[in-house]
Amino acid sequence: MSTVKVFGEETTGNEPLTESSPCHPTDPYGQSKLKAEEKIRTLEDEHFTFSVIRSPLVYGPGVKGNMINLVKMVGKYGFIPLGNIHNQRTMVSVRNLIALMDRVIQTRKSGVFIASDPEPVSTTRLVQEIAANLPGKKRIIPIPHLVQNMIKAVRPAIYQRLFGSLVFDNSQTRKELDFEPPVSFEEGIRGMIVRV
Repeated sequence: MSTVKVFGEETTGNEPLTESSPCHPTDPYGQSKLKAEEKIRTLEDEHFTFSVIRSPLVYGPGVKGNMINLVKMVGKYGFIPLGNIHNQRTMVSVRNLIALMDRVIQTRKSGVFIASDPEPVSTTRLVQEIAANLPGKKRIIPIPHLVQNMIKAVRPAIYQRLFGSLVFDNSQTRKELDFEPPVSFEEGIRGMIVRV
């Protein structure tokens, strides 16, 4: 199990990253995962099949970190200032990740595979879907440009997560493994909220 952080933190240009994109990890976590991939790869031979699954943000029952903080924020307030964000980010439901892992084991394929939901989503769409599965009426409003600029200046990492794009095209993974993610984004969010 590896991470898409081996590629870096954002998509540059209009092209999504793929299984064969060059790796440029920017933090110790991504760097250590890439080193682990390289080290294990040296052990591969006709008796030892080596497969790497690179995963983006995983969400689902028991989720922690930034995702659970976002769910709590959306649940607490009637107005959420995260509207009109047009970025795109690839994520994966834990159910889709497990299905992909199972498929890799079944096929015994060697190589690099990217886990992904069927489509990337914007921060606004993510918030809308979370809100749709929580009680109470939620109004998602645009975040003022002044506030965006303040976040960018003071907390660039948070700005990147909220407004930046990080998109992966795992069509090669799906083709090679004859695999389609069984769970839609909407189903994945619904399953996460029910068990939060």
